[in-house]
Amino acid sequence: MTKDLKRLQSEFEQLHAEVEQIQAEYNRLCRQRSAFQVQLMFPQGNSPEDLEAFHQQVAEEVAKWSVNLKTLHQSLRVTRVRLKKKRTQMIVKQTQIYRMQARQLWPTLCQQAEEINQIVDYLQQKLQTFKQTSHDFHPPLYPWLPKHPELVKVNEVHLPIFARQDNHWTVQYTTMDWNPESLS
Repeated sequence: MTKDLKRLQSEFEQLHAEVEQIQAEYNRLCRQRSAFQVQLMFPQGNSPEDLEAFHQQVAEEVAKWSVNLKTLHQSLRVTRVRLKKKRTQMIVKQTQIYRMQARQLWPTLCQQAEEINQIVDYLQQKLQTFKQTSHDFHPPLYPWLPKHPELVKVNEVHLPIFARQDNHWTVQYTTMDWNPESLS
């Protein structure tokens, strides 16, 4: 499984490099579009020939400008689509990596959660014993004797346990009541 994980990570890195390359191309095209300039031209004279040459030159520049701008916008659109597609592929690949890593870690997490729950059970037993021992301290109560010391004063104890919920673990807290009436 680690071989498959390494392969997926390698594919992800390759996609990441492609995304960065496409992003750089997109940024270059955006800079090119931002740097697009129009030159203002004025006729050299007022003669009909000068005005005709001027109008001809303006028409050629506008046609060239229009074609260049359309090509640039088309290139930007194509690059944006390529970038979106590669990013989607990256997301899919990363999801596969996460899924595979989770499958690898799940047995370890289950084992650790079970061990923690066993420790909590043991702790709960020890706390019950402690509670019983503290409750067993009952000196005689006479009005003329001083009040006996309270060895332990606890209202309740919250212990964490791990509970499995579908495909994940959650930490829940079990409450251990400390009142003497709850002794069995």
